[in-house]
Amino acid sequence: MKKHIILIIGLILFGCKTKNPTIKFIYLDKSSDKVFDSDRGNSGYGEVILIDNLPTQKDTILSIQKAYFNSKNKICLLSETKDYYSMTFYKKTSCTEYFIDRENDFGGFSRTVIFEDCKSDELFSFYYERDKKNPNLWVANMKEELFGYEYHDTIYCELNHKKVKLPDMPQH
Repeated sequence: MKKHIILIIGLILFGCKTKNPTIKFIYLDKSSDKVFDSDRGNSGYGEVILIDNLPTQKDTILSIQKAYFNSKNKICLLSETKDYYSMTFYKKTSCTEYFIDRENDFGGFSRTVIFEDCKSDELFSFYYERDKKNPNLWVANMKEELFGYEYHDTIYCELNHKKVKLPDMPQH
């Protein structure tokens, strides 16, 4: 009887260890906000997402990020005053989870900014710029040497699509 109980407990523990954990996305609303690029004189909107329980395969990680971006991006909701949009993914680590309840602090004595403090945890950033001739067209031309992946894409937003002001942007 004792051997059977040990065998059952062993099978339960082994079964728990081999089960793949569910991938979880955590939207960092305190780190996602309007962005102003003073070097170029334009403004945009950036969103930051943590991913927990990532698989280890590089191609699988990128496809997971692409699928999330394609289903959740808010690029067509931006007003015409925004020139660029980004969605940046980070692995959930002890460094990045600090920013779940805290916002980026760009000033002060103890400066804490996710893209500086947790640079090694960054996965990929989708970066789109509004086309200068057609404000409904967004273009991504990302080079591998700058972004880690070669990525080219366009998004066309329908005419008369309802735009929202940034404070009213829907959250995840």
